[in-house]
Amino acid sequence: MARSAEQAKQGGFTLVELMIVVAIIAILAAIAIPQYSQYVINAKTTHAKNNLLQLATLEEQYYQDCRSYAGQVGTIATVSAAGTCGGAITWPDANTAPAASSANVNGRYFTYAVGTANSSQNFTIQAQGISTAFDGATNVLFAITESGLKTCTGPYGCNGGNW
Repeated sequence: MARSAEQAKQGGFTLVELMIVVAIIAILAAIAIPQYSQYVINAKTTHAKNNLLQLATLEEQYYQDCRSYAGQVGTIATVSAAGTCGGAITWPDANTAPAASSANVNGRYFTYAVGTANSSQNFTIQAQGISTAFDGATNVLFAITESGLKTCTGPYGCNGGNW
């Protein structure tokens, strides 16, 4: 059976055409994947900064009531059970709240630490990055004090030591 000229032209893609498409996809992936990774890291650091600001606000509210800063973070239940001035502030995110009041709270990407000094008249809240969330970097740290000083170390989210 002989094929007509029209049927012979309907062969499909050549190997060269497929290789060109694969090369274009590889170039786009080489550009997009690092950009996406940086976007994800920026989202993680922004979440930590927001948590620090919320905790600092809660510390100030606690100070207004108790004339000292809280040295721990707890759930609404543990803070309510301890009373108004029980030494702990309520963790702002109920989904990741600690089981009991503690000076350290392990979040998904950061470990948060609340510390007081000078007879509880000063506080520092720190967010230490968990290395698995930051490509093995262990020096990702954000902090805020009662005076509003915002400091940071590490390769992500720092602008000259401040955020």
